[in-house]
Amino acid sequence: MPSLAVLFLAIFVILGLVRAAPSIPKPTITIDVANGKYASLGGIQPTLSWKTAGSTDEFGGTLDYEAGLNVVVEDLNKLPYNVWGRVKRSLGRGFNLGIAAKASSPSNFEDLSLDVTITGDDATLLQVTGQAFTSGVTNPVEKIQFHRALPVVGGGKLIVNPKYNFRTKDKDLFVYYAPSDGTRVGVETAAKKLTVSQTFPDKALTVKPSITPSRDFAVDVTKKFEKAGTTTISYKPATSVNLKWQDGPWVANLHAPMKSHLSFDGCDVSFKRKVDI
Repeated sequence: MPSLAVLFLAIFVILGLVRAAPSIPKPTITIDVANGKYASLGGIQPTLSWKTAGSTDEFGGTLDYEAGLNVVVEDLNKLPYNVWGRVKRSLGRGFNLGIAAKASSPSNFEDLSLDVTITGDDATLLQVTGQAFTSGVTNPVEKIQFHRALPVVGGGKLIVNPKYNFRTKDKDLFVYYAPSDGTRVGVETAAKKLTVSQTFPDKALTVKPSITPSRDFAVDVTKKFEKAGTTTISYKPATSVNLKWQDGPWVANLHAPMKSHLSFDGCDVSFKRKVDI
């Protein structure tokens, strides 16, 4: 029933247009240059984005909403796009209900992805994702996860985050202990990975090493500069080095695969810039 999917999303967009007028926000353009990947456009992939947000009391209570449209120019003969919408409403006692929907043009809107989330002031989260109006799928629910932060005697929090995928039958459990000194120790059961994260007192530097039982080691180092954005270096020995730099609307990525510990196998560079119009 693709017509119902389009109608559902159209309500989000029309509501945003009506409530935002006459101060409808301007769209933004992001230009992504990625190593000549988009040859038909000379290595440039423009993305046009528009969104609006607001609140209304016309549905028996305050309803916060967002709606938007993204158009990606991959080829001069193609204009793939997606339309999305989100609404949020208070359930009382510190809990909020959020519903998000998204559909994309390549599927002709036959598949409508849905995301239902209940959040609480105490960092509680219940999230269910799936698809509506999908032909050939008996169970529209795809994933479910629960997140809860529990206070620990002596300070800090114990964070428990189980996840389950109904279609792949994959299950995972994230357990983290976060004391109040900026340290975070976590275990991921599916990946069998132990991660230790340390954020230093000025919050400008974070070091996050991880290791698995098969001795796969990786480390991420994030540095925040006062006037030069944020830089993250990800290093996996004998596998790859990745550098990401973000400064306001500018984002640059450098990815260098490795043949061995000291030998690199080429380098991929990309950058993008968001432009307000």
